[in-house]
Amino acid sequence: MSKADRLLLILNLIRARKNLRAKDLAKECGVTERTIYRDITAISSANIPIYFENGYKFLTDAFLPALNFSLDEYLALYIGLNSEAIHSDPALRKSGKTALAKLESVTPENIKDDYHEIRRKVGIECKGKNEEPKDRLILSLLIQALSKDTKIELRLTSEKSTEIVKDVLPEKLLYKDSEWFLIATIESEKKTIPLTQIRGLSI
Repeated sequence: MSKADRLLLILNLIRARKNLRAKDLAKECGVTERTIYRDITAISSANIPIYFENGYKFLTDAFLPALNFSLDEYLALYIGLNSEAIHSDPALRKSGKTALAKLESVTPENIKDDYHEIRRKVGIECKGKNEEPKDRLILSLLIQALSKDTKIELRLTSEKSTEIVKDVLPEKLLYKDSEWFLIATIESEKKTIPLTQIRGLSI
């Protein structure tokens, strides 16, 4: 990635996300924190109003250009929105379709033909899971709890028993090896729980 591309990426990351620090930007850009500090200095020297308050922020983003995705970026979005993780849940699959339709509706004219041609030549086959309504509801409730940093109560099942666990603080949802997992803090201990073990959930 060239320096110009990296600077544009940094600008867009700060515009899109909250509380990004140098170490976060370094991880996203694949460079050292020292490089990020030099990039921030370069951005500030270009009279872009950037400051630090629990993460980098702009006084205004009016100076930033409208988002224009390249052909490679559109293709990456197309593949991502048709990934196995998206297709693992009917609600996510529906949201992926509508999101992709919105993106494609604003494809720039200069790459529209190339995008549709490359999309035609890139095949993606995913088998969505036929989950029970209860499983889909649990994933939806977990997303709601994560968005609000809300503690929940879980009913967990195993081969031998059922357990009620209270005061669970959801930290993250992880899709790995064709399965969803909840990473949560329970009694000050971080645990990873397969969603297949969650039989009940209340917020």
